[in-house]
Amino acid sequence: DGVYDEGLQIGYFESICNDWTKYATWVNEINAVTNDDVMRVAKKYFTETNKTVVYLLPEAATDSLVGEAISVETKASAESEPEMTNTCPTREANYGAAVVDPINPDKLKQLMKISQAKYSKGAKYPKLDLDFQELDSTIPGVKILHREDYSIPIIYMNAYFYAGSVNNGDDLGLAYFTSKMLSRGTKSKDKYEIAKLLDLYGADISFESGVETGRIHISTLTKYIPEVYALLKEMLNEPRFDVIELERLKIQTLAQIKQEDDFPRKIAKREMKRAVYAKGHPYYAYSIDERVTAIQKITIDDLKHFYINNYNINNILVSAVGDSNAAK
Repeated sequence: DGVYDEGLQIGYFESICNDWTKYATWVNEINAVTNDDVMRVAKKYFTETNKTVVYLLPEAATDSLVGEAISVETKASAESEPEMTNTCPTREANYGAAVVDPINPDKLKQLMKISQAKYSKGAKYPKLDLDFQELDSTIPGVKILHREDYSIPIIYMNAYFYAGSVNNGDDLGLAYFTSKMLSRGTKSKDKYEIAKLLDLYGADISFESGVETGRIHISTLTKYIPEVYALLKEMLNEPRFDVIELERLKIQTLAQIKQEDDFPRKIAKREMKRAVYAKGHPYYAYSIDERVTAIQKITIDDLKHFYINNYNINNILVSAVGDSNAAK
């Protein structure tokens, strides 16, 4: 979604299909796949004659890093397992792999020495002096932290609003969807026009949402600060909040949520939060069904209301580092 991802998809399909237009039709083609199609392809390619099996049987194991343990284990395994024979025709293959010699123990010691972590116990650390300057803001309540760094002609800025999911109330997903919709167009520019301008300026404007805060990240070449600031101002003052873009974002987000159960790590993380925190706590993890139901109910009016109440000038902290003085 967006010119960057669109460019990646065009290149991907041109390289694997020799037809870049597939990026516009591949979803429909995937939806058209049937069980019979899957079985037909499986029978064609998952065959004995199309199988490659690799057995790693270490020799001279005592010269390797593992020592004699491997040779003893391999010998015992070989004595207990029946001999394996391959009845399929063999084929030679070369995938560019090189022959690797055992690691020399002396070289290994040298490698471990030069790569030793500098944060080990007893290490001496130089004093970190960030030398941030708190600037006087012309707007009451706005805090601005600034540090000059002229090593490269770039400036980085982060603006934090207290607009995280803690402010969702009973409406799950409001903070996330509001932050994502801010980059999807203004009243006079769609997301593609914004992306083209950012490419032209060598800049980045991104919006993120966490539990406590919503964050805007800005990076740009110093000479384009006025143009990028003007674009950011337009994105914040005149967000489009387009219905079609909201529906697209919902589809993407719902697909990601429904895939959670395919990843044990995500399941464990979710269930841990559900066990530790009470329902209603900011760190509580709602079930997939609860989040899906809540997201489907979100409307443009909900996003506008959340935006007006949480993204305001009296609710912000700004930090800036780079090729710019306090006056700028």
